[in-house]
Amino acid sequence: MNPSNIFAEKIALPLGDLFMKQSVASSLKFLMLSQWWSKDQLVNYQNLKLKELVKHAYRNVPYYKDLFYKNDISPDEIKCKEDLKKIPILTKEIIRKNIKSGDLIAKNIRNNKLVHASSSGSTGEPLKYYTTNYAYGFNLACAIRAWYWMGYQLGDRYVKISQYDRSKTKQIQDFLNNSKYLPAKELNEEYFKLIVKSINSYKPKIIRGYPDQMLFLSNYIKANNLDVYTPHALTTTGSTLRKSTRDRIESVFGVPIYDAYRCEGGANVSQCENRESFHSSVEYAITEITSKGKEVNYGEKGYLITTDLQNLAVPFIRYDTQDIVTKGTEECSCGRNLMTISKIDGRDSDFLITPSGKFLIDVQFDGWFPEVASVDQYQIYQKYRDLIIIRLVVNEIFDKKEENRILSYWQKYIGLDTKVEIEILKDIPLTKSGKRRYLIRDKSIILPF
Repeated sequence: MNPSNIFAEKIALPLGDLFMKQSVASSLKFLMLSQWWSKDQLVNYQNLKLKELVKHAYRNVPYYKDLFYKNDISPDEIKCKEDLKKIPILTKEIIRKNIKSGDLIAKNIRNNKLVHASSSGSTGEPLKYYTTNYAYGFNLACAIRAWYWMGYQLGDRYVKISQYDRSKTKQIQDFLNNSKYLPAKELNEEYFKLIVKSINSYKPKIIRGYPDQMLFLSNYIKANNLDVYTPHALTTTGSTLRKSTRDRIESVFGVPIYDAYRCEGGANVSQCENRESFHSSVEYAITEITSKGKEVNYGEKGYLITTDLQNLAVPFIRYDTQDIVTKGTEECSCGRNLMTISKIDGRDSDFLITPSGKFLIDVQFDGWFPEVASVDQYQIYQKYRDLIIIRLVVNEIFDKKEENRILSYWQKYIGLDTKVEIEILKDIPLTKSGKRRYLIRDKSIILPF
C-alpha cells in the first residue's frame, strides 16, 4: 500500500464521510468482511433487515400501510425473503404517482434529510425518487468493494469517461479520490483526441466508461493507429456490454473488462476477479429473478425484482426493474457466497417477439452487422408485432444490391409472418444518458414472461 492509498483510506474517505454526512468507510469495512460470510449468515442478515424494512414501511409510509390493508397482509407475516411473494409488485408508474402525492415518502424522515436520486433514464424519462445519506453511502461502498475485486485500491488513479457535467461536490470528491474526470459530451474526433492525451499523461490504473463510449474511443484509437496507455483494467456500466463490444475494447487496450450493472433500488452487480459471473451485493438488496411470477431455476432468464434493504426514505419493496437477467449457479470459484448472475441480458424493451412467438435478441444482430462493411450503425425497431424496421447509417460502399442482400437475409431469418423494412438515416443518436439502444420494441407489444 503506497502513501496515496493510505491517505485515501485513512484520511480522504473519513473526511468525505464527514463532509457528505455519509458512512462509506464503515460500510466498506463491514462489506469486506461480509463478502466471506456463509450462505446462512447472508440469508439471516437479509431476513433481519427485511423485517425491519417492512415494519418501518407499514408504520411510516402511507402507500404501504394502505397496500397491506387492501391485501390483508400483516407486517408480522413477512419474516423471511420467501414471504416477499405475498407483497404485490411495485412499478415505475406506482412510484411516480406516489412520490408526487407524497404517499411513498417516509413521514418519519425530515425533508432536509432526503437525498434526491434518479435512474439514468436509458429508455425514457428518468425515475426520480429519494434516498438517504446512509443508503447512498452503503451502495457506494458496495461499488468500491467490487472495484477491489479487479485490483483497485482507494487512492489508485482512475479515469472516468462520461457525458454528464461535474458538480463542485463531485469535483472535490474526484480530487480526494485521485480520479480524473474526462467529459465526452460529443463522440467525435476532437473529444477522443483529448481523452487519449489525458489517459496517456495521467496513467490511470482503472478506466471506467459506458460500453458505447469506450467502443467509439477504441475504434478511433484503432483507426488512427495511436498508442494508448495500458491500465490495469477497464470497467463498464450503464448499458448491456455486447460481446463484439467487449472484444474490440479489450483488443485495443490489451486488458480485461470487468462489467457491472446497477439500477434504482437494486444491488450493485459486478464481476469478481475470475469474471465467471456477476455477484450481487446481497447486503444492500434482495434480488428475485422471476418468470410469470415464479422464481426461475439456475441458468434461466427472468425479470429482476429488487427489494432495497437500506433506503428507508422511499422503500423499494419488490420493485420490477424491467431488466432481464440470467440466474447464475450457486457457487463461484472465488469462494464468495454472494448471489450470482451469469448474464445481464438487457431491458424488457431489448427483446423482440414475432407473431409466431420467435424471440429476437441483441446478440443475434450483434454477430452479423459488425461484419457488414457498408453499415456504420444499426438499430432494430419493432413497430408492430408483424413489422420490424431495420434502421441503418451507411457509408459510400452501400448500394441497392447491398440493401437487398440485408433485407433478404433478415426477412428469411425473422420469418414470413413479420414484414421487414429498411430505413436509411444520417445518424442514430444516443439517449440523453449517453447510451445507445440497439433494439427497441414498441410498448404495445408485450412479452409472455
